[in-house]
Amino acid sequence: MDAPVPAAAAQHLPVLAAEAKRLQSPVPAYILAGQIDHETACPRKKTCWRTDAEFKTSREMGVGLGMLTQVVGRFDALAEMRAAHRAELLGLTWENIRSQAVYQIRAVVLKNADNYRALSNLFSDWLRPVLTAYNRGVGGIRADRRACQVTPGCDPFKWAGNVEQACAGGNAVIPGTRLTACQISRRYAPDVMARAMKYRKALP
Repeated sequence: MDAPVPAAAAQHLPVLAAEAKRLQSPVPAYILAGQIDHETACPRKKTCWRTDAEFKTSREMGVGLGMLTQVVGRFDALAEMRAAHRAELLGLTWENIRSQAVYQIRAVVLKNADNYRALSNLFSDWLRPVLTAYNRGVGGIRADRRACQVTPGCDPFKWAGNVEQACAGGNAVIPGTRLTACQISRRYAPDVMARAMKYRKALP
């Protein structure tokens, strides 16, 4: 039996369904809901489906339903998304992001669509690498494919059992997690997809 849909999700699911349809999302809306469920740490934390959800360390900050991330001196996911989708995300800034539910949801839909366009032609089983790229980045997935290409018996056009096992992310433990970047990224898509199951009836 699927877990119950969090009460906090109710106000956002119609917006997610509408944005996924309008933007012709290649990733099904219920999978995107599972992603938001993961990013906002449902149901363990009070941040579940909250637009002001926040993850913060001394060098990194993630905010909102999709945990748009800024790492000091390295990258700014919000700035990148605004540059790529100026018309769709023009009103979204770090100053107002915590109150902008529609923009946050739109950014999740657009980011996954960007990842799909970048990776779907590289994998016969594209959904898991596309989801993993939300966590690891498209560049990281491409690096994993290169690692697969030099690994005997590894098929760089297949994710399951192949590229997923050829992570080039290193073995250093991420502070505060007890996990490596590879371990975190490889747990991401299965967790999102498991969480998504409870949203199938509410979303197409």
